[in-house]
Amino acid sequence: MSDDQTGAMNQGHDHDKGMDRRGFLRRAGLAAAAAGVGGPLLAACADDGQKSTSATTTKKSSTTDKKGSETTAGKSITEGTLPKSVPDVLKIGLMMPTTGLGGFLGGIAKRGLAGALLELDNKFMGRKIEIIQIDTPVEQSDSTQKAYNDLAGTDGLIGIFTFGSPGFESLLPLFQRDGIPIMSGSDLYTLNRLYPNGPANIFQTGIPVKMLIPALVEYAAKDRGYERVAFVHDNILAGNAEAADAFRAECKRHGMENTGVEVYNFFSNEFGPHIQSLRRGNPQAVFFWGLAEGSGTFVKQMDDAGAGYIDRDAALSDEWHPQIIGSPAGTGEKTWAEKAGLAAKAGSITAWHLAGLTSGPFYDLREWVKKATGTVTTGGEEIVADSLSALLQAVAIAGSTKSSAVVEALQSTKRLDGFSSLPFGFADHNLRFDENDVVLYTLERETPVKTDPAYVNGREWIEVLDDGYAGPVLLPRPTLAKNRKKWPKEMNQVLTEGWGTQCSKTPPDDLGKDVVMKKTCKIH
Repeated sequence: MSDDQTGAMNQGHDHDKGMDRRGFLRRAGLAAAAAGVGGPLLAACADDGQKSTSATTTKKSSTTDKKGSETTAGKSITEGTLPKSVPDVLKIGLMMPTTGLGGFLGGIAKRGLAGALLELDNKFMGRKIEIIQIDTPVEQSDSTQKAYNDLAGTDGLIGIFTFGSPGFESLLPLFQRDGIPIMSGSDLYTLNRLYPNGPANIFQTGIPVKMLIPALVEYAAKDRGYERVAFVHDNILAGNAEAADAFRAECKRHGMENTGVEVYNFFSNEFGPHIQSLRRGNPQAVFFWGLAEGSGTFVKQMDDAGAGYIDRDAALSDEWHPQIIGSPAGTGEKTWAEKAGLAAKAGSITAWHLAGLTSGPFYDLREWVKKATGTVTTGGEEIVADSLSALLQAVAIAGSTKSSAVVEALQSTKRLDGFSSLPFGFADHNLRFDENDVVLYTLERETPVKTDPAYVNGREWIEVLDDGYAGPVLLPRPTLAKNRKKWPKEMNQVLTEGWGTQCSKTPPDDLGKDVVMKKTCKIH
């Protein structure tokens, strides 16, 4: 198989309505948006896996949310005073799909917003916070422009948060013209549309695919020692082509053979021809980029065909048992594990960021969301919570709600106070992240796989996760050196307290900031 072979698409059945949805999905950029919320993402659509009671919250579109909360704010961002010239009410707009195909994004944002407003007591430095939320359904191609026009005409608006809204990228000239600060969960950075290649008033709070792919390919090459890998994605979702390009480039950089790029029909449930095509190249790892339903079904059919992952030794053998590696939305969440069933093996890998470690020690938002909604965080809630925090902090720094002043404050402040999790800033390319933020997750179950050398599950299984949970947890070893460059104290805490799957150690339950983790683990 050639270095850049594309598998024939399995056409499956005719989907007349599906053809219309394809355009909507492309315009919405749902794949890029899903990558941005990644981690344990689409668990938002399934049963949660953390210790909590269940509840739901609803919010009508095109309405102003003026709900209060039960506690007072306790974070440092609430301390201080604002000039009298700053209005009594600080208005922030939210535009994202809350219904239809992209409705899961709205669910994630609602939880994050509810937790943030509860912690802030719906006020900031003596000012009232008012959220104006407008639904931008993926099925309505002009919904984003209509929502933006409504919000842009709002007196006293300090900024807008947007995520997964259709046609967002096509409206960049309009956003640049008006200069309103916009916090984006979508991945403009990977598309090379973020500042300085895009408007100075847009700031990205979602992790870019361009940072996730290098970490995953490096893990396959340097940590696992693989020489042959393949890439699989659907034929619909925006951002997949850029992810495939990044994969090809990283394979070349590490001297790995790309045995092929398989493209499957988004609406297909039969992947036999693709599996046979992959088998001919015998890749030792297969990368999946897309959403959980397709990836989960694909991996289950691989397992049924006798190609399920066992461990590194089997992946390196002449038989075909590749390790599964993929996107946060594809292999990095609980829904994927449920769709794939027992074919979702411990050692399936994805990438995310340290501040989004929902089952870890830094994620204050986890408790706020539980108090506010009775539900748990599933990954990505910090995107809207920290976007809200960033806008409020910028107003305090600027002493003004003038758009140009807020933008200047966001661009010039290297380190904003942490709110939902870790501190952050936008001083480089208007992007919250750099490569030292990226961490890997492994799928894990409550009983560790029997292997030699052995490993033990981390502290999250005692303090956070429910019995019977199957889903992603932190795998600190592969990215530890980079993470420590930016977060030395935090990574020492992870190692000392035993968070995540820490392998391989002697003994397996050894703890400490100087603990040695070797690559000898056969599972991860």
